[in-house]
Amino acid sequence: MAFDQKRDRWGEPDDISDPVVVPLSGGDELPERRHPTSSGNVEPTLAETLGGSRILGVAERLGAYLGTGCDALSMALFTSRAAGRMRLPFNLAVYSDNPGADCLIADRIANILPEGLQRADTIKQFRALVDSGFADSEVVLIRSLHDSLFRYASEASCRDTSTGNSAPSLWLIADAKSEKPILGPTLPILAAQIERSLRGFGHHYVGLGEKPRTSHHDSLRRLLLELKPRRALPYPFQERIRADIRPDEMLVFNRVLRVFAALRVGALYSEHQYVRSEDLKVLIEDYRVTKGFLATLAVSPIHSRLSPYSVETGEVLYDAIVADEGYQQTVPSMSHLGRKLFTRNDATQITSLSYNTVKSHLASSAVPHIPAGVP
Repeated sequence: MAFDQKRDRWGEPDDISDPVVVPLSGGDELPERRHPTSSGNVEPTLAETLGGSRILGVAERLGAYLGTGCDALSMALFTSRAAGRMRLPFNLAVYSDNPGADCLIADRIANILPEGLQRADTIKQFRALVDSGFADSEVVLIRSLHDSLFRYASEASCRDTSTGNSAPSLWLIADAKSEKPILGPTLPILAAQIERSLRGFGHHYVGLGEKPRTSHHDSLRRLLLELKPRRALPYPFQERIRADIRPDEMLVFNRVLRVFAALRVGALYSEHQYVRSEDLKVLIEDYRVTKGFLATLAVSPIHSRLSPYSVETGEVLYDAIVADEGYQQTVPSMSHLGRKLFTRNDATQITSLSYNTVKSHLASSAVPHIPAGVP
């Protein structure tokens, strides 16, 4: 089930007060901190979610570096990259309606810190990484929608890193869902459902030897380098978190939370802000930002095999017909079907797609997936 469907079900910690500002010697108060603000490099919904947190400042830098701005998918990619760096990996299975563009964006994010970046297009290539114990592997880009490959990769990399084992974050970007279930801590994201503009994409990714904005690249690279595996930040209210979700979903939540806390501390250092002892632990601020961020992601239902195109077409038709109270249309002698009927001509006009395309998308969404062996 998607995180956004559980937004009100995350347990809120009880009796947690805001950190107290400790006076400096001599009785002087610590100077007021500068809080990040959005300058247009972050998609508005994401900027609102991140609020005045330090993570918003990281997203601003990421959006400026990418050139196309930072949206929830770009932030998820960067967070997963940082998680692999910290040996707290979680995977991303991105189902995109524009996989070529998303592959280029993912490649640019991964190359902020190319050390630790690996690619695998076959099971043989990934098995070589497994045999090496994932030495120098922090993130692995899997370019092929090969059902057995991603299933094998997610299963082989599902390791307990607290015992000293290494495991990378895995990225799969495709325009269709795998027929085999994915194992391990994974966020299956429907990119078509995320608010994003990709403004200036053709200009910023034209190539010709042009490098991304150097100052932002260097800033993000330093931030990632500071995230080398280290002792975890204390998490004082961990036992007070309760949520009715799957164990692997809770694992993803906690790893994103730990990464956000580490990025917040790293951002304080990089922005030359003072750091007090209370900052060196997971804060309630980190919890609320993590909760809001995961709730904004369009997470694919676990048991759905709908393509991004089917989901997008279905959503467009739903908004225009079912959700619009002003839309009323019946068919003579079939009034028992209600007042929300539409013709093939209506569907093509609403979606701007051909009739055969719309029919194909809706047909794939109408057929339920029946697991093998179920009568």
